[in-house]
Amino acid sequence: MTADKTLLPEENFLLLRSALDKVAEYLPYLKADTTKSPGENFTSCSALLEDPKILKTVVTDSGTKIGAPSEQVAASLFLLSYSFRVLAMGIAPLLVSGLMPSSDPKNMYFDIASGRVSKLCYLSEKIHKSTGKEQDLQTAVDDIIENHLRLLTECLRSEFAIGSRLLWGNVASASASVFRTLEGLFGRDLIGDGELFFTLVPKEMQNQGNFYLLSVGDKHGWYWERKNCCLYYKLSKKEKCSDCSLLSVEQRREKYKKMLESS
Repeated sequence: MTADKTLLPEENFLLLRSALDKVAEYLPYLKADTTKSPGENFTSCSALLEDPKILKTVVTDSGTKIGAPSEQVAASLFLLSYSFRVLAMGIAPLLVSGLMPSSDPKNMYFDIASGRVSKLCYLSEKIHKSTGKEQDLQTAVDDIIENHLRLLTECLRSEFAIGSRLLWGNVASASASVFRTLEGLFGRDLIGDGELFFTLVPKEMQNQGNFYLLSVGDKHGWYWERKNCCLYYKLSKKEKCSDCSLLSVEQRREKYKKMLESS
């Protein structure tokens, strides 16, 4: 996958807009704007990464809205929300339309609703066009994880008392959620894509969890079992995620079985 330099900016913008609209048809909650003038509710991704005051304000405000009892919990759950959105809006259009918007932080803004990242805005016409599955996924790893989310994990560690393994566990979990969501739409062929993606990710994401394929009768479910806790259970409802590492393997898989049987 290489950056497309053969089309005029306007043509690239139309291709990008069409790809993002197609994603929204399948997943209405995954919407993104394409404009050089984001609304006043949007925050610059590059400013988030470059200005510690902005990062601190965004994370603590989002934490307050979701009822996080500490900055550590707020930082963890902000990264989980942010990572899923950035990964999904990169990988989903790649799979449905064969192109991916540039995830350069200077090219992106984000909005927050109810304490979670809810929408992205892409400022430029920069896109990557498909050149083959493994190369496409490698480009996604380089563009989204290495050149964007790695910077965010480093910034969060600098400003908050939170461990690297927890943060990278969140990036891994968010990545798995993207592929699981797409597998639910497009079928079991996406399982191979998810497995391949995790062979290409940086070492910090290795051994953070594993996929688990469960079959019950003619139903199947594809789950992610993470190896560290995102701290979601520390919110007021004290609920654990279905893949929570604080649950035993047997408890998790019993949950998966019940979810699959009731689906």
